[in-house]
Amino acid sequence: MPALPSAPTTAESGMPELEVITWCGLFVPAGVRPEIVARLGTEMNRIWRAPELRRALARVEIEPAPSSPPEFAVSFRKEVAKWAHVIRDADIRVE
Repeated sequence: MPALPSAPTTAESGMPELEVITWCGLFVPAGVRPEIVARLGTEMNRIWRAPELRRALARVEIEPAPSSPPEFAVSFRKEVAKWAHVIRDADIRVE
């Protein structure tokens, strides 16, 4: 992280397998027409690429990574699988 150049990475701290990425995404209800999903994806990517937004996000160390709706769906499924594994291994329960 540029704001913390001397801070060790998780790998340098002895946890090379730990990777936590903050992300956000736009979800729509099931059954939304594919052309609407595609248009939303196009417009969101246009917004993420706007220079004024990128400058504002850079000030708080956020780097946008726009993707298509199908790419986001794959990433989301990977995140769910990763954290489901962590939850099972740690035997985390909701009460």
